[in-house]
Amino acid sequence: MEWYNVFNKGIPSERYMGFTLDLIGHNCSTNNAKYIKAVTSELVELNERIKKETKFDVECRKGLFALTLDKGLKQSLTFSSQIFIISLLSDLDVQTSIEDEMFEDKLLQMARRRVSELHKVKSLPQLEKEFPTLYNGYKKLEQYYSDRAEMRKKYAFNKKLGLVDEDAYNRNLAKYNKLLTPYEDNKHSFNVKTFVESVYKKYSFYLKTENYQKIISIIKSSAIDMHKFDDCLDKEKFELIIACSCLSNAYLNPDDAISYISYLTQYFKEHENDIDSDISVELHFIDEDKTFTRQDLYKRYKEYLITHPEVKIVRKSAEDFEGQTIEDVMAYLDSFKGELEVYWDILPSGESLFERTRTGESTLTDEERKAKEENKERILREKEEFFNNNKPYLVLKGKNSFLGYIGYIYPNAQVVLEKFYKNAKGTSIAEDAIYIMKVEDFIDLSVKSKPEIIENHLCHRVTHHRGWQGRVEEFLMKEATEDTIERVQIFENQIRHLNK
Repeated sequence: MEWYNVFNKGIPSERYMGFTLDLIGHNCSTNNAKYIKAVTSELVELNERIKKETKFDVECRKGLFALTLDKGLKQSLTFSSQIFIISLLSDLDVQTSIEDEMFEDKLLQMARRRVSELHKVKSLPQLEKEFPTLYNGYKKLEQYYSDRAEMRKKYAFNKKLGLVDEDAYNRNLAKYNKLLTPYEDNKHSFNVKTFVESVYKKYSFYLKTENYQKIISIIKSSAIDMHKFDDCLDKEKFELIIACSCLSNAYLNPDDAISYISYLTQYFKEHENDIDSDISVELHFIDEDKTFTRQDLYKRYKEYLITHPEVKIVRKSAEDFEGQTIEDVMAYLDSFKGELEVYWDILPSGESLFERTRTGESTLTDEERKAKEENKERILREKEEFFNNNKPYLVLKGKNSFLGYIGYIYPNAQVVLEKFYKNAKGTSIAEDAIYIMKVEDFIDLSVKSKPEIIENHLCHRVTHHRGWQGRVEEFLMKEATEDTIERVQIFENQIRHLNK
């Protein structure tokens, strides 16, 4: 499984991923030492890149992953834009939840408020109580200050004895000065006041809008070199974590739910033959810690779609958008929202499928025309009776370009499209082929042209020759299960939502 295929599923979009670097190591690492080395290497390169491009000496250590788009709609794994703020908040002893980390603006507000609180610190006990991490940093610097002072004393003493290594002394002095100079000023040596003031100025500078945006743009454009992880991460488990994160984010960020669900839809399509795999991951989901297998996630995915009919199922892969722009993707989504509403209506239970047939001009005699129409109507009613006897769960009536088609949705998640009319006048038709597909494929296939469906073998096609009923029943007699009924319920809820 290539890393590209792990990330590039469904509708191309930037996707925040709600999992930490430690969580990946816990669940997916096959060699923890190599994993830590690879992550550290990536973080070091990121911090160096920020420093080189902005001159800001920042340190991103904690944070989350994200799937970021390039101009060609290729999705790559990066650190999320929140990684910088979360690292800063960690220094300021602010714990963030997954829910907090979903919203960059919320994190920024927390950081700015906390930095403002730091500026009010006036004493060492206050620093220790309110900012213990910074206090520990201060104590280390205090030791460096003491060590530097002691080194200077020894230097002065040894110089009188002619025992000084000037080069070694200057190197060590430069090291200490580099560490301590930012926390000293012309009036004061190193102390709590100069330390707090220096940290406050540094963090305020980082959080200034234009400086913050520079840092974030570099983070978002820095794709992680996944080849470093080839021999230390389990790709299937990593993919499962991304899928779990997508469902969690669909709950937490409903405005982008269709993007997250599109990843899941393709994920389950790819794994439809190994849903029962025993691979598992442990992670925080919504408000609980939980172990997930594919089967667990699939069950929750269906529950989500049943309870959120407004979220459309888009069975598209990244390849379907090749050569397009993000504007093209957004335009597709806007047009997709109403496709079922445009093409299909739910047929109320017991409603007749067709009126008595009508024809235009004909060279047939009245008696011949009457006999022909009666025979055609008999065939249509036999077809209607056949499909109804197999007890469909739901019946749809086509409109616009699907005028004349009836869609039968069965409890075993099979859909049968049968054409009863050939034009708006209601002229009956008895010879057209029958199209059979899975309920999940109905949305996509019902908006494709008939030649495209036939030429690409996108569904099963049964012609009205002798024995056609038996060939159709092979599909309709497939057992209905809890899974197929839930899949049909998902479809029904979505189409009822559109037809409100």
